[in-house]
Amino acid sequence: MHIDPEAWLRAVCDDPLTTQSVGKVACELVRGFKNSSSGSYQVSFERLSDLSGVSSIQTLRRCIDRLRSRGWLIVERDGRTSRGMTYWPNIPADIEAEYAKRIHDPR
Repeated sequence: MHIDPEAWLRAVCDDPLTTQSVGKVACELVRGFKNSSSGSYQVSFERLSDLSGVSSIQTLRRCIDRLRSRGWLIVERDGRTSRGMTYWPNIPADIEAEYAKRIHDPR
């Protein structure tokens, strides 16, 4: 599934449960690690930590877990490397329904 990264990022940042650290991680994730054929993003924890300014790997894991638990991100282990992860941006069904409702009934 291909999702517009800017629209995804706006939706993630509009989520009231998105913390500043989660927003930074989401922002850096979709800003340059996209596999154009699959729509997935691949980046190491170390690189994502470096770019997002989230210096603790434990905090970075919590940020990724928050995105995943809220339905914003699907995470899979990259089969080609032992440490790599593949990330798929996702729009949670309840959020998608709410945005669609606003588009059709913009009161």
